[in-house]
Amino acid sequence: MIVTVDGRRIELADGATVLDAVNRLGIPLPQLCKDPDRAPLGACRTCLVHVEGQRGTPAACHLPARDGMVVDTQHPEVVRVRSTVLDLTLSMLTPAGERAGDRNGFGQLGVAAARHGRLEPSWAALHAYEEDASKSFFVLDRDACILCGRCAVACDDVQQIGAIALLGRNHATKVGVFGDGSMASSVCTSCG
Repeated sequence: MIVTVDGRRIELADGATVLDAVNRLGIPLPQLCKDPDRAPLGACRTCLVHVEGQRGTPAACHLPARDGMVVDTQHPEVVRVRSTVLDLTLSMLTPAGERAGDRNGFGQLGVAAARHGRLEPSWAALHAYEEDASKSFFVLDRDACILCGRCAVACDDVQQIGAIALLGRNHATKVGVFGDGSMASSVCTSCG
């Protein structure tokens, strides 16, 4: 099948997604929850695109490619919506320097936000969490978490441990362990 993305045609195999086309063409499109080794989660909503003849702004990671599909990653409406999503996502974090410990920027989120003209979040973070350093292998820093779910999927599907998960609902959602205890109280094996 042939798909056109930002005016560039590409041939794709059956079962490919629009994000597959975007990545093969080397088009910079945020994809914060996409682990290169896992199926897409569709949690971050940052890979939004415009599809000719289709309403809304679908996530490229969950959008099956169709022969003749015309996709625009820079359509004004999709850029506006994606910029707002990135702004809200930035607002989930507590920037380095505002709390103990220093982080090296926001990684992929910082790059994507800057590309969309979002250097600072428009809103303050809703929560400030204590770091959980009770496991010697890593520190659970919820203030650096965008709730993409990659860690929970890796723990559950890849390692088949299920020590961490997304807990709560709505604004109270956070990464944690069963019973909302410390990492040390979990079944985490520090597998890495």
